[in-house]
Amino acid sequence: MSRVPWHLINDHHRRAHLVVVVLCADQLGGEPNPRAAQIVLARIVKIQKPSSYYATTVVREAGRPQVHLAFEDKGDARKLAATVEAEPTNTYPGWATEWTLQLDSATVLALAATLPAPEKRRMQPHTGPSVARPPSS
Repeated sequence: MSRVPWHLINDHHRRAHLVVVVLCADQLGGEPNPRAAQIVLARIVKIQKPSSYYATTVVREAGRPQVHLAFEDKGDARKLAATVEAEPTNTYPGWATEWTLQLDSATVLALAATLPAPEKRRMQPHTGPSVARPPSS
């Protein structure tokens, strides 16, 4: 299925399944980029072809930046959790099920390296009226 805006899943989160990725500094003190981590995780989910809707968001209020991925289907959440080796937790009340893991920037890069190159978006041919340009002198 497809990715939907966070609020659509969050509004019904008592039935949804949550995977939380807590981003932490690596051994050299490098901080992972939350948006880059979100993109890598969303690409993993897309490759896994979820059977139902899912959503992602970056949460910065929790002390450490986090990427939250919510799934309508428990099997889709479980598949991602197994792929990234997340552990079952019960930290965020109200979700049907929940898994959590910590990732540093090196691990985010390692995950990204395992993914195929992103698909390039094809440019749509221009179908509007053409504008004649004056000849150059």
